[in-house]
Amino acid sequence: MAERLLYPLINEGLRILDGGISYRPGDIDVVWTAGYGFPTDRGGPMFLADQIGLRKIADRLAHYAAARGDPFGYWTPSPLLTRLAEAKETISDWAARRSTPENIHA
Repeated sequence: MAERLLYPLINEGLRILDGGISYRPGDIDVVWTAGYGFPTDRGGPMFLADQIGLRKIADRLAHYAAARGDPFGYWTPSPLLTRLAEAKETISDWAARRSTPENIHA
């Protein structure tokens, strides 16, 4: 049950980052921990995603899409999730690359 609740939440957070709605994963985590009561000991959904592993999350989303159907794209991994999982990177890796001096004002 936890996967079916958390993995789409994490996936949506990655869509928000990829779309530029939020610049930093930590901003999403703060909203969830301070605003929605996400357990602070879990660090927020973006931090938790790195702990779980993006490959596992992408694989499980694909599993639920195959098992339950996906007419509205609820289980479809975001492009950023797919890219990071295939590259074996974390959200933290991605954020660190974005915050280099040459990328700050790009």
